[in-house]
Amino acid sequence: MASNSSPHHSGNSSLKFKDGKTMTIPPKALNIVWGNDNRYWTVPEKEGLPAPAELHQVSWLEVTGVVDDTNPNKNCEVGFRVSLNPDAFGWGKYPIYMMIKKGTKISWTKININPNRKGEFEIKGRWMKADQQSQNNVNSSDRKTTSMASNSQKTWCSDVHPHHNTSSTSSEDKNITSGACTNDHHLSRDGLSQDQELEPNGEESSKNRKQSKQGEAKANQSSKRVSLPHNCGDILKHADSPVDISATTNQEVLYAGVFLNQKRKAKTLVLQKYWVDKQSNCNCFMIFAQSLSITWAEDQRFWHWPLLKESSDENLAVAELLDVCWLEVHGRFEVANLSPGRLYEIVFVVMLKDPAYGWEDPVNLRLTLPDGTRQERKENLMEKPRGRWIDIPVGEFKSSTEKTGEMEFSLYEYEGGKWKRGLLIKGVKIHPKA
Repeated sequence: MASNSSPHHSGNSSLKFKDGKTMTIPPKALNIVWGNDNRYWTVPEKEGLPAPAELHQVSWLEVTGVVDDTNPNKNCEVGFRVSLNPDAFGWGKYPIYMMIKKGTKISWTKININPNRKGEFEIKGRWMKADQQSQNNVNSSDRKTTSMASNSQKTWCSDVHPHHNTSSTSSEDKNITSGACTNDHHLSRDGLSQDQELEPNGEESSKNRKQSKQGEAKANQSSKRVSLPHNCGDILKHADSPVDISATTNQEVLYAGVFLNQKRKAKTLVLQKYWVDKQSNCNCFMIFAQSLSITWAEDQRFWHWPLLKESSDENLAVAELLDVCWLEVHGRFEVANLSPGRLYEIVFVVMLKDPAYGWEDPVNLRLTLPDGTRQERKENLMEKPRGRWIDIPVGEFKSSTEKTGEMEFSLYEYEGGKWKRGLLIKGVKIHPKA
């Protein structure tokens, strides 16, 4: 099950190590978060081009790469060849983190870059030899993952040029090179029970919803029609089935919720559910997990995508974490569709499913508003209930007709270095705060 990550550049996932002392991976073959968005990156169109990938400006730097057929008995070293423009900024205060994962073993290196450094230079990861568990695991010991990442702590950075990624080994060893920033998300392999229905927290169950709709429809027949919510007509253009909102009784459809873009194939479309809060007549949205950016989401070793029934005729996929030490999920939303003048709350809708482990360190949550301001907080998942959907707050946003653009929301944890399992992600809910 693929996640919708069109703003991000996907590299070559089938690289294999060949005999020799060094393997060089061009920028085009690396995975680069936001690499397909020319506001942030310029990536060479072909792997054979000598030109580097050029960073224009980001607050979250992430580049990753994967190489198969490595030797678990050999040491290896990975390096990124980079250079800085004369007007580069954001590099002196916070470090870069370099990760090498080979089999079940992970090596971390924290690197401080001198912002005044000139010319090309190399950022290297530590030497590493696969552990015994890796050597006994045929499926995992022949693949190496490397990453270069910076969660720049409210600091934007720019003007770095990754030229390529190279690896070297000791005199007797073979070398492997792969490069980039990695964020891994894993889901458990077991499916969910049928009674764990996929519906945003706070919505009625399908049975209660049906009963309430019948009673409310009768009450509304003689009542005055409620005014349509903000931008409702444009939003419903993306509905999977036509919705006639001219009829008073059909406003109940908006209260129950309408699926957007579920039946369309374009990867750039955001899979959502849209509904109207009956008390406030405000727009609400659920952005489903398939439209979130989850690193390694297409790798079945790390993520599982069970289908859950959201309604009588809709099956939707949730993301289930199998086993990772680097967790990162983020997504975006256009704030122009929110009802003006309301305080909105943004939450991740998740479930912890036993056996859940590796959550001793709190997860980080961040909301970046269209004007660049940020809200950041931490949440301890160890204390959360198991086996049911819960809301994890990210932040709040006061909507306005003058505020346009995209907000970005993130959930991540990688500094603790612990392997994590048992987290299910339904999506991100955006609704008026009570």
